[in-house]
Amino acid sequence: MKTDFIISIAKLKEGKNLFKTKLDKKFFTNHEFNEAKSFNIDAITEIYCSSLFCNIKLSLKGVINVLCDVCCDDLEIIIDSNFSDKINLSSENNKDLSSLKITNNNEIDLSTFIYESCLLSIPMKKTHKLNECNKTNIDILDEYLLHNDESDI
Repeated sequence: MKTDFIISIAKLKEGKNLFKTKLDKKFFTNHEFNEAKSFNIDAITEIYCSSLFCNIKLSLKGVINVLCDVCCDDLEIIIDSNFSDKINLSSENNKDLSSLKITNNNEIDLSTFIYESCLLSIPMKKTHKLNECNKTNIDILDEYLLHNDESDI
Protein backbone atom coordinates (compact mmCIF):
# COMPACT_ATOMS: atom_id res chain seq x y z
CA MET A 1 0.00 0.00 0.00
CA LYS A 2 2.79 2.42 0.86
CA THR A 3 4.27 2.02 -2.64
CA ASP A 4 1.13 3.64 -4.10
CA PHE A 5 2.28 6.91 -2.57
CA ILE A 6 5.99 6.80 -3.47
CA ILE A 7 6.74 8.49 -6.78
CA SER A 8 10.11 8.18 -8.50
CA ILE A 9 11.34 11.60 -9.59
CA ALA A 10 13.09 10.01 -12.59
CA LYS A 11 9.73 8.72 -13.88
CA LEU A 12 8.05 12.12 -13.71
CA LYS A 13 7.83 13.92 -17.03
CA GLU A 14 8.44 17.65 -17.20
CA GLY A 15 5.09 19.36 -16.90
CA LYS A 16 1.88 17.90 -15.48
CA ASN A 17 1.72 14.39 -13.95
CA LEU A 18 -1.58 13.05 -12.57
CA PHE A 19 -2.12 10.32 -9.95
CA LYS A 20 -5.48 9.06 -8.65
CA THR A 21 -5.84 7.00 -5.50
CA LYS A 22 -8.77 5.73 -3.43
CA LEU A 23 -8.22 6.12 0.31
CA ASP A 24 -9.92 3.62 2.58
CA LYS A 25 -9.73 2.35 6.16
CA LYS A 26 -6.46 0.47 5.44
CA PHE A 27 -4.62 3.67 4.50
CA PHE A 28 -5.65 5.37 7.73
CA THR A 29 -5.02 2.29 9.87
CA ASN A 30 -1.43 2.28 8.59
CA HIS A 31 -1.13 5.81 9.99
CA GLU A 32 -2.70 4.87 13.34
CA PHE A 33 -5.86 6.94 12.85
CA ASN A 34 -8.69 5.24 14.74
CA GLU A 35 -11.25 8.02 15.06
CA ALA A 36 -13.36 7.21 12.01
CA LYS A 37 -15.53 4.19 11.34
CA SER A 38 -15.12 4.25 7.57
CA PHE A 39 -13.51 6.23 4.79
CA ASN A 40 -14.21 6.60 1.10
CA ILE A 41 -12.03 9.39 -0.25
CA ASP A 42 -10.69 9.97 -3.75
CA ALA A 43 -7.26 11.62 -3.74
CA ILE A 44 -6.16 13.24 -6.98
CA THR A 45 -2.57 14.41 -6.96
CA GLU A 46 -1.24 16.65 -9.69
CA ILE A 47 2.53 17.06 -9.77
CA TYR A 48 3.89 19.79 -12.03
CA CYS A 49 7.63 19.29 -12.53
CA SER A 50 10.39 21.45 -13.90
CA SER A 51 14.13 20.97 -13.61
CA LEU A 52 14.22 23.02 -10.39
CA PHE A 53 11.03 22.18 -8.47
CA CYS A 54 7.85 20.13 -8.25
CA ASN A 55 4.53 21.78 -7.39
CA ILE A 56 2.11 19.33 -5.85
CA LYS A 57 -1.66 19.93 -5.78
CA LEU A 58 -3.88 17.52 -3.88
CA SER A 59 -7.64 17.30 -4.22
CA LEU A 60 -9.61 15.22 -1.69
CA LYS A 61 -13.27 14.35 -2.28
CA GLY A 62 -15.36 11.81 -0.46
CA VAL A 63 -17.02 10.79 2.76
CA ILE A 64 -15.77 9.93 6.22
CA ASN A 65 -17.96 8.40 8.96
CA VAL A 66 -17.22 9.37 12.56
CA LEU A 67 -19.10 9.62 15.85
CA CYS A 68 -20.88 12.88 16.70
CA ASP A 69 -19.19 14.72 19.58
CA VAL A 70 -22.58 15.52 21.15
CA CYS A 71 -24.75 12.40 20.82
CA CYS A 72 -22.14 9.71 19.92
CA ASP A 73 -24.25 8.59 16.96
CA ASP A 74 -22.92 8.02 13.43
CA LEU A 75 -22.10 11.18 11.50
CA GLU A 76 -21.23 11.40 7.82
CA ILE A 77 -18.79 14.19 6.94
CA ILE A 78 -18.35 15.26 3.33
CA ILE A 79 -14.72 15.94 2.42
CA ASP A 80 -13.98 18.38 -0.42
CA SER A 81 -10.57 19.99 0.12
CA ASN A 82 -7.57 21.17 -1.86
CA PHE A 83 -3.97 21.47 -0.70
CA SER A 84 -0.67 22.31 -2.34
CA ASP A 85 3.03 22.15 -1.59
CA LYS A 86 6.34 22.54 -3.37
CA ILE A 87 9.61 20.60 -3.41
CA ASN A 88 12.84 22.28 -4.43
CA LEU A 89 14.75 19.76 -6.57
CA SER A 90 17.87 21.88 -6.91
CA SER A 91 18.68 21.79 -3.20
CA GLU A 92 20.40 18.71 -1.79
CA ASN A 93 18.98 19.38 1.65
CA ASN A 94 15.25 19.89 1.43
CA LYS A 95 15.09 21.34 4.94
CA ASP A 96 11.88 23.30 4.61
CA LEU A 97 8.94 22.59 6.89
CA SER A 98 7.07 20.63 4.22
CA SER A 99 5.75 17.14 4.88
CA LEU A 100 7.00 16.29 1.39
CA LYS A 101 10.55 14.98 1.35
CA ILE A 102 12.79 13.40 -1.24
CA THR A 103 13.93 9.97 -0.08
CA ASN A 104 17.45 8.58 -0.44
CA ASN A 105 16.25 6.73 -3.56
CA ASN A 106 15.32 10.04 -5.26
CA GLU A 107 11.60 9.48 -4.71
CA ILE A 108 8.80 11.63 -3.31
CA ASP A 109 6.78 10.01 -0.52
CA LEU A 110 3.26 11.48 -0.70
CA SER A 111 1.73 9.37 2.09
CA THR A 112 2.39 11.79 4.96
CA PHE A 113 1.23 14.79 2.91
CA ILE A 114 -2.01 13.02 1.94
CA TYR A 115 -2.61 11.76 5.49
CA GLU A 116 -2.06 15.18 7.09
CA SER A 117 -4.26 16.83 4.45
CA CYS A 118 -7.07 14.39 5.25
CA LEU A 119 -6.79 15.18 8.96
CA LEU A 120 -6.98 18.90 8.19
CA SER A 121 -10.16 18.26 6.17
CA ILE A 122 -12.01 16.86 9.18
CA PRO A 123 -13.63 19.57 11.33
CA MET A 124 -12.42 19.93 14.91
CA LYS A 125 -15.98 19.78 16.19
CA LYS A 126 -17.87 16.89 14.65
CA THR A 127 -21.58 17.39 15.29
CA HIS A 128 -24.89 16.91 13.55
CA LYS A 129 -26.80 19.92 12.30
CA LEU A 130 -29.11 21.62 14.78
CA ASN A 131 -31.86 19.24 16.06
CA GLU A 132 -30.44 16.23 14.14
CA CYS A 133 -28.62 14.64 17.09
CA ASN A 134 -29.96 11.38 18.49
CA LYS A 135 -32.22 12.57 21.34
CA THR A 136 -32.28 9.14 22.99
CA ASN A 137 -28.47 9.07 23.20
CA ILE A 138 -28.37 12.61 24.60
CA ASP A 139 -30.89 11.68 27.30
CA ILE A 140 -28.81 8.65 28.29
CA LEU A 141 -25.61 10.72 28.35
CA ASP A 142 -27.31 13.40 30.46
CA GLU A 143 -28.40 10.76 32.95
CA TYR A 144 -24.77 9.78 33.62
CA LEU A 145 -23.24 13.24 33.27
CA LEU A 146 -21.86 14.67 36.48
CA HIS A 147 -23.49 18.00 37.15
CA ASN A 148 -21.82 20.60 39.30
CA ASP A 149 -24.78 21.35 41.50
CA GLU A 150 -23.84 23.86 44.21
CA SER A 151 -26.79 22.81 46.41
CA ASP A 152 -24.98 19.51 47.13
CA ILE A 153 -21.99 21.29 48.63
